[in-house]
Amino acid sequence: MISVRDRAGSLTSFGTVRAGGVPWQYQEAVELWARENRGSHARMAWNPVLCCVEIQFELKPDDPRLKGWQEGRLKTKPVESVFLHRWDKAKKAYVAIPLEDLGVGGLTALLDKGNLWSGRGEYRGLMEAVKAADEHNQKLDAKIEEAAIEAARLRARDERRWLQGAPVVSVPTNLENGSE
Repeated sequence: MISVRDRAGSLTSFGTVRAGGVPWQYQEAVELWARENRGSHARMAWNPVLCCVEIQFELKPDDPRLKGWQEGRLKTKPVESVFLHRWDKAKKAYVAIPLEDLGVGGLTALLDKGNLWSGRGEYRGLMEAVKAADEHNQKLDAKIEEAAIEAARLRARDERRWLQGAPVVSVPTNLENGSE
């Protein structure tokens, strides 16, 4: 068991996971999961900055994030990192998920959920999450444009009525019962 002091100075224990490595059972489970589900390799390592275990997935050859490395602009090959931590509301900080609590089956179940990138179980990878965000933004832009056109039409109608001397009530109102 290893214990270290975090930034706040409190003592934190990490069970059997040490800065030197992760038990082979977990390493093997993650590698097999990556081969079956992603068609790539993966490894687990201790992240000393975040004080948690990190899963590093190799990127597929057609991934655009590899372009800089393939052109020689990057020294190290980029990987997709997934950190095994969760948000603790009481501490208001991310806390490492102990591998001993997950077990090998729990780790593979966590990977099967595909919720490591989005936090909600929606996406199985970063590129899928980015594509979904782009689609959402395009739909939102279309709605905003439609709302702006409708608002301009209504304003032009009210201005036309005002110029003609017709009564203008731009807020929906029931004159018999008062404002709704």
